[in-house]
Amino acid sequence: MTRPMAGYPGVADIEFEPQRVTIETRPADLS
Repeated sequence: MTRPMAGYPGVADIEFEPQRVTIETRPADLS
């Protein structure tokens, strides 16, 4: 689940990498 948006090349990777850490660290935030 490193690239949730395969439609975006690289761009999504950079923007999702930092957010991914926050999502995994604080799942309650999404709740």
